[in-house]
Amino acid sequence: MIPHLSLVNTVNSENFYSESKIRQFIIKADEPLTNQGADLAPAPLDLLNASLASCTASYLRFQATKRGIKTGEILVKIKIRKDENDILLFDRTLKFENKLNDEEISFLLEKVNYTPITKIIIQSQTIQTRII
Repeated sequence: MIPHLSLVNTVNSENFYSESKIRQFIIKADEPLTNQGADLAPAPLDLLNASLASCTASYLRFQATKRGIKTGEILVKIKIRKDENDILLFDRTLKFENKLNDEEISFLLEKVNYTPITKIIIQSQTIQTRII
């Protein structure tokens, strides 16, 4: 049996507000008022968005450092939208504090497709659900 990579316990006692315990951290989630939530925390989709952005920035920093590329600060902006078929699209924009040459840009654009969260979103994943 393959060991788990992440374990999250989530409690939801009313409406859309929930608290998830991840190791020693508590992550809160809620829906905005426009979705009948109380807007007490980021929406789950916002947390997915933040996961992709932070994973992208960290992974690119790792790859750039290995290659000796001096990026300076890395800014990752993710915009999630739906296409005409109601399929989610992730628009990812990268900005580097330092000017990069064409070879460095090409290298990082290639590597960005291999971030762990990018691969999870792109690959077809199976979610097994059971009631206990």
